[in-house]
Amino acid sequence: MTNLEHETVFTVTDYWDGPRVGVANFKEEPHYFQCIFDESADDWTSRFWLHPIDHATFQLVLEAWQIWERWRDAFHAHKVGDETHPCLPEDRERHGAISRVLEKQLSIDPISDRLAEGKFEIVGPRHQLTNHRKWTVTWLEISNDATQQALGADSP
Repeated sequence: MTNLEHETVFTVTDYWDGPRVGVANFKEEPHYFQCIFDESADDWTSRFWLHPIDHATFQLVLEAWQIWERWRDAFHAHKVGDETHPCLPEDRERHGAISRVLEKQLSIDPISDRLAEGKFEIVGPRHQLTNHRKWTVTWLEISNDATQQALGADSP
């Protein structure tokens, strides 16, 4: 089964030459995505694990993202230093509580999660700083047979 629609990317929490970890829709439902690193090639692939997340977890993801965006904006306005990363001092307690929950909820299970090829595209001006960019993604789901073959070397 394939999905060739542009899907919304809500967060990108790890970026290296492209989005590597975050939350995006897959078939119009929020999923945690995690890029697969190819050890033999010593490079990132275009394959991603997709883990569905429930509504409560999704709301926490969005709140964590808002906390980070407030920090990012204050940092670029020279109101805080990088020693406060990833949140403003007044958000530290809430950020810690959310992070503890998300650490448990946002994990990959190679047995039940999906594997897909992902192609990310920038929405809007390309000259924006990476951490200000908005993205869409097109997913091409990989078959169960291919997923089983990938489990040996590519499991998280």
